[in-house]
Amino acid sequence: HHTGPFLDIRNLTAGQFSLINVTGLTPGNPTYLGYTVHGPGPSTTPLGVVSLSHPISQMGPLIADGNGEIHLSQLVPINATGLTLYSQVVEVVGPSTGLMSNARADVVQ
Repeated sequence: HHTGPFLDIRNLTAGQFSLINVTGLTPGNPTYLGYTVHGPGPSTTPLGVVSLSHPISQMGPLIADGNGEIHLSQLVPINATGLTLYSQVVEVVGPSTGLMSNARADVVQ
């Protein structure tokens, strides 16, 4: 059983909207979604070690809702077919302290 943030990504298809769901967060905590096509890391960040290779792009801060969840839809670039997207969420729980989610590696369809 995974405690802390859990990242789920669905419909990672070029030219379509993928659905990004993060659960297991503390309501109100700032949360960042990191992603890269450059590999699975590890890389050291100000919030800890992530399973992403530099350079890392990020979305956030995203704020968890009252259920401790974040739900996003994001357009997948039309030219991304065949790329492997490495992604991970970090929930900020204190100064320079982050809780890492599961790390994902998904091939864009």
